[in-house]
Amino acid sequence: MDLKDLEKLGKNFLPVDLSKQIETLTDGLPQGVKDAINNVIKTLSPAQLAKLASTVLKNFSPDDLAGKKVSKGEVARFLSDAIKDASPEDADKIIDAIKESELSE
Repeated sequence: MDLKDLEKLGKNFLPVDLSKQIETLTDGLPQGVKDAINNVIKTLSPAQLAKLASTVLKNFSPDDLAGKKVSKGEVARFLSDAIKDASPEDADKIIDAIKESELSE
């Protein structure tokens, strides 16, 4: 399962506007960070995926997501939760991708 699968899953089980919001959030991320998150998502169990999805929805208001007004700090908090749930190897990949992206500015 990767990010696209997660978005498809969201479209099936979440209100349309909510799945769009998740898509909007991932659109705003640099490709390296998206790739690292994809790699982590592939290793997560359904329960871990659900926890990660709830973290996203908890940390970002619909206005933030719909208007792409998500700050780097908010994205960093979301990623730190993903890193906590990831294996050490996957966490390292996310951290490296963040360092190489504009999120580290």
